[in-house]
Formats: sequence, structure tokens, C-alpha cells
Amino acid sequence: MRFSKFPVLPKIIKLTIRNITRSVAIKPYIANSPPKPLIVTLTGSHSRTGHHIGLILKQYPVIDELRLFDFNERIRKVVADLNLIDGSTVVKAYSGVNELKPAIENAHIIVVCPEEKKTITRKEELLFDVYVEDVRNIALFTSEFNPKAIFCIATQPVNSLVPMVSEEYKKSRNYDYRKIIGVTTVDVLRANTEVARCLNIDPNIIFCPVIGGSSSKSTVALLSYVKQLSKLRCYNKALFHELQSHIADIEPSIMMAKNDDNDRTPQTSRAYAIAQFVMQVCRGLKGACNCVECAFVKQVGRPSEYLSYMSTVIKLGPRGVEKVYMPRLSLWEGERLSVVVSNIRNDIERGISYVHGYQFPKTEKSSEYSCDILIAEPVTNMSTLDVELTPRSRPMPDKPKRNPRYFYS
Repeated sequence: MRFSKFPVLPKIIKLTIRNITRSVAIKPYIANSPPKPLIVTLTGSHSRTGHHIGLILKQYPVIDELRLFDFNERIRKVVADLNLIDGSTVVKAYSGVNELKPAIENAHIIVVCPEEKKTITRKEELLFDVYVEDVRNIALFTSEFNPKAIFCIATQPVNSLVPMVSEEYKKSRNYDYRKIIGVTTVDVLRANTEVARCLNIDPNIIFCPVIGGSSSKSTVALLSYVKQLSKLRCYNKALFHELQSHIADIEPSIMMAKNDDNDRTPQTSRAYAIAQFVMQVCRGLKGACNCVECAFVKQVGRPSEYLSYMSTVIKLGPRGVEKVYMPRLSLWEGERLSVVVSNIRNDIERGISYVHGYQFPKTEKSSEYSCDILIAEPVTNMSTLDVELTPRSRPMPDKPKRNPRYFYS
């Protein structure tokens, strides 16, 4: 009988030894790829609103490169002046149609702010005719050369321009509803200020969501979510409608107080709101949590049966709009939304008809548009949204460590 020279080991022990030797083996070192810089493109930057936005974003250290584009050649003087500020953000100038493509390529965020036009109207129909061509040209270039960028529309009327841009993206077969956002942060800031003035408290501790649309005839401030206001004994339906009218008429009252044809809109507050929204989008791209804002976006799920586009609460992330939340409304807020829904529908249909060429029948105020699916008992917190809505912090955050996994190619 012959015996083997070495002892025979069970099969399980052999596999264990093999795994240990593989884990101990030295593997070659592979260097990580360098992180991609965060690039933001701001169009229409030669306007007064664009100057203010560029000044604020220049001081935001998370942005690595800020591109200012305008059809006017004088934007280069503005960029040369901004680069004198001791900040880490690099500002570059692009002007003319020939430089629109390099300004858009490889950018993560594209912000369309209003350019200065010689118009004295504030009607939605006439404003749409003034700005639609510029926004459409930028949308066509973006859908062709950089469809993965987050396209932020800050030009009025947002209610019509967001559907128009969405239809252009659909024609180019690059449509993603998470990438097209209408900026309505200025309505939230005005609501916070007006409610704080009524309560005589600090506006920094208030967050009042605003849904519906972005015009004075389509905004609905959710006052039921302001805990300080709901605790007042004098809070009734008359005070609710008075605050709603004050919030909606803030911009027209400022225009009447200015009494100057050269100042079309309140640029300072609008520029601050747009810059704050861009900062939130940057934080979402970096992977930060609780990046919650109000914006005019495409509706999904049950609210889409009521309105295809509407300003609601959204959560921002690495891909743009991560989630869309529709707050539960009180009875008074539901009644106001039923009143303004016809204006929002007309604005949406105006933008869609501009792309396809057919006209929708004008929607009149009617009781057939019921928002009973959105109405609930009055609430005093945002627990129904499953997100934490806190007042926006004023200090700018420090520059976080870059991580390439938060960016997309």
C-alpha cells in the first residue's frame, strides 16, 4: 500500500488557503482620476441682474469655473473686473453666437437670466414674445451639445418658458424632466419677508413654500406651513387672503415706487434669489443632503393629473431634480389654487403652442378644475413631505472635498 508524500487536505481547507494567498498578494497601485471641476454658465450676464449674480457666484468657493455669456461684447470688461476679486472661482467671458457653443460645452449648470430689453410691459403674453427667442436659441444649443447639463430658467415668464424648453428637448430626443428647472426662489423670499413683517419676527427662522406658478396671478403661498402664523388667535380667512395679495403684489408695488422706465424689474432681490438657487444646485451635485427648494418643474405622479407643470417643493441631487413633493393644502389654499389654475394652464399652453404651431382654446375660470386630491386638513409642519425644510442658512459653506463620483460624464 502506497502513501502520498504530503498529507491529503480536505477540499474546504484548500479553498480557504487559496483565498488567503490571493488577498495577501500585492496588487498594482492604480491612481485615481483627477476630480472634474464644477462649471457654471450664466447667459444674459451683461444685464444688471447678471452683474449681481456674477458678483455673488464669484464669491462662492464651490464653483471652480464661472462662464459669463452675452451677445454684447462689453461682457469682457465685466469679467476683467470680476477677476480682480480675490476668490478661487475663475471667471471667463464668452460673447457672440460663435462662442455660445464653447460656453455651453462641459458645463454642469446653465442659468438663463433675463437680458435687458427696451420694454415697459409686465404682461405675461408680451414678456413671452420679448424673451422667447433668446431662451429658445440657448435651449437648442444646450440640447444638442450638452443635454446632461442642468438647465435653470430664471427669465420671466417661467410658466411658459419651461414647457417651451421641454418641448424643444423632446424634439431633439434628449428630454429629461430632471434637468429642466424654472427658478421661483424669489417668490419664497418675498413670502418669508412678508410673513415675518406681519409677525414682527426674524425672516431667517421662516420657510413659507410657494406653489402654483411664478407670476403675480398664479402664486399660492402655503401659509399653513408657517408654525408661528398658525398659532395666532387672529389668524382667519381675511388675514390669509390679505397676506396672499401682499405677496403677489410685491413686484408691481416696487415698480410703481421706482417710477423709472429704465428699471423694468427689481434686479437686486431677484439676482440674490437666483444665486441662492444655483448654490443649492451646486450642493446637490456635490452630494449634499437636504437640498430642498421650490421650483417650477414637470409634475409626475398624481399631481400631473391636475397640472402638467407647476411650482412645487423639489429635492436636488447629483442628477438634478431627485424628487418632487406636492404639499397637502388647507381648504383656503385649495380654493386659491382652484382660482389661479386657469392662468397657469394658459401659460403652459402658450409655451407648447409656440413650438408646435397650434393654438389651444383659452381656459376660462371654471369649477371643472377641482383640486380636491390635494386638499387636506390644515397642517403645521412639513412632516408629510418626508424631507426637512429649514430656513436657508445665510453664511456661505466652506469648500468641501471634491469627489469625482458625484459628477456625471
